[in-house]
Amino acid sequence: MGTPARATRPLAHLALSTVLSLALVGTLAAPGHADRSQVPDGGEPPRAAGEVPMPDGGLATPITPDRLVDGPLAAEIAELELEIEALTLQLETISPELEPAQSAVEYAEIQLAEAVDTRDAAQEAVDTLVGESFRGAAALPTPQYLRKLPGLSAHAPLPVAAPLGVRTAARELVEAREAEQAAIELFAAAQDAEANLGDLFDDLATELSDLQLELDDLHQRNLAALAQQERQREASEQAGASDRFPDSQPVDGFEAHPDALRAVSFALGQLGKPYQWGAQGPDRFDCSGLVWAAYRHAGHSLPRVAADQYNGTSDRVVTRSAAAAQRGLLPGDLVFFSSAPNWQSIHHVGMYVGDGQMVHAPNRNEVVKVSPVWWSRFFGATRPVGAVPAEDPPSPTPPRPTPPRPTAPSPTGGPSPTLPPSTPPTSGPPSTSPPSTSPPTTSPPPTSPTPTTRPPTTTPPDTPPPTTTPPDTPPPTTPPPSPTPPPTTPPTTTSPTGTPNSTPTATAS
Repeated sequence: MGTPARATRPLAHLALSTVLSLALVGTLAAPGHADRSQVPDGGEPPRAAGEVPMPDGGLATPITPDRLVDGPLAAEIAELELEIEALTLQLETISPELEPAQSAVEYAEIQLAEAVDTRDAAQEAVDTLVGESFRGAAALPTPQYLRKLPGLSAHAPLPVAAPLGVRTAARELVEAREAEQAAIELFAAAQDAEANLGDLFDDLATELSDLQLELDDLHQRNLAALAQQERQREASEQAGASDRFPDSQPVDGFEAHPDALRAVSFALGQLGKPYQWGAQGPDRFDCSGLVWAAYRHAGHSLPRVAADQYNGTSDRVVTRSAAAAQRGLLPGDLVFFSSAPNWQSIHHVGMYVGDGQMVHAPNRNEVVKVSPVWWSRFFGATRPVGAVPAEDPPSPTPPRPTPPRPTAPSPTGGPSPTLPPSTPPTSGPPSTSPPSTSPPTTSPPPTSPTPTTRPPTTTPPDTPPPTTTPPDTPPPTTPPPSPTPPPTTPPTTTSPTGTPNSTPTATAS
C-alpha cells in the first residue's frame, strides 16, 4: 500500500518543477519595455494620509491646501492650530486608555469581592472547628459539679487537642486574608490610575476648548481684517473707475452712441450709493432702478423692472452667448442674468462699461459698484441705443525730413565728401614732390612757361598711373594730427580719380 504513494511523490515533484520552469521562462521571455500602445495613468500626486512621523519621534499632521489661511492674522492662526493639533493628538492618545482603566477598576472590584468572600468562608471554617473543640472539652460529668469547691480544680479539663482539619483551615484563612489585602491594593491602584487618567483628559479637553474658542476669535478677527482690506481695495478701485471707464474702443467698426456714453457716465456718478430694493435714485438704487435712471438721464425711456427691460429691448439684442458678449459689447449695453432659460426669470441687470466690467447695484449688502460681468449667469445683452460708425483715426503726419547739411565745395570743384578730411594728408605730397609738377596746376601765373613745356613731357602721365606716389604720401600723413582716416583712404581716393591729385593740393593751399 505504501509503494504507490512513494511512486506518486516523484511525479508530483516533477510536475511542480515543470510548472515553475514554464512560468520562469515566460517571465524571462516577456519584453522588458513598456507597451507603447498603453498610456499609463498619471494618477494624482501623492498625499500624506494622517499623521507623519517626525525625526524626534513625534507626529505631525500635514498642512493641506484647504487649510491654508490668508490674512493679517494668518501666522497667529497657524501657530494656534499647531497647539490645538498637539493637544488633540494627546487626547487621541489618552482616550483609548480610559475604557481599559475603567475595566481594570471593575475587574479589581470583582476580585476584591471574591477575596472577601473567600476570607469570610475560611474564617467561618476555622471558627466552627475551634468552637466545636472547645465545646467538647468543656462538657464535664454531672457528678463532678456536686463535689466541694476546693477540689474542683483537681477536676479541671485536660488540654484540648487540636481538632482535625483546623491547621488546614487556619492556613486557608491566612491565604484568604493575604489575597484580600492584595485585591484591596489592586483595586486602589486601578482607581488611582483611572482618576489620574480622567483628570488629565479633562484638563486637556478644557485647554483644547479654550484654545478652540481663541482660534474661533482669531478667525473672526482675521475675516474682519480681510473684509476691511477688501473694502479698501474695492474703494480704491471704485475711486478710479470713473477715470478708467467707459472704455470706448470700437467693435467691428462701431462705437457706443453718445447717449449710451451719457447713461454710463450717469451710472458711474452713482458709485458708492447704497442698494435699496425698489429705489431709483437719487440717493439709493436697485439694479433696474440704476439702469432706468441712467437712460432717463440720457433722454431714453426704459421699463422699470429688469425682466421687462430685457423684453422691452429684445428687438435690439446684441447676443445671447457669453463667449460672443466678451468680444462684442459696447459701453451702455445692458447685461442680464438669470438662472433659467426664459426671460421671465431674469433677476439682475447691469450696464456694460468696457473691459469685461459692468456698473450695477448688486444687493442689499453692497453699494453701486463696478465689477466683472457675471459670465457664468449671463442670459443676454441688449443695446438700448444703436451704435454709430467709428470715426477713422487721423493718419499721423510723417515727420519732415531734415535736409543734409551742405558741405563746403572745394576750390577746384572736386565733389568728394571724403576729400575735406583727407586734405591735410594730401598736402604732404606737394612738399615731397618736386616743385616743377605742382605749380603748373595750382598757380598758373608763376609757372605759366613751365606748364607749357611740362605737359608734353612724360611727367604728368607717369604720376597718375603708378601707385608709387600714393604709398609714399600716406606715411607722412599718418603722423599729422588727423588719426581718424585710415592710412588706406588716401590711396583709394586719389588712385581712382587720377587727375584730382592736383585738386587736393590746391585745397590744402
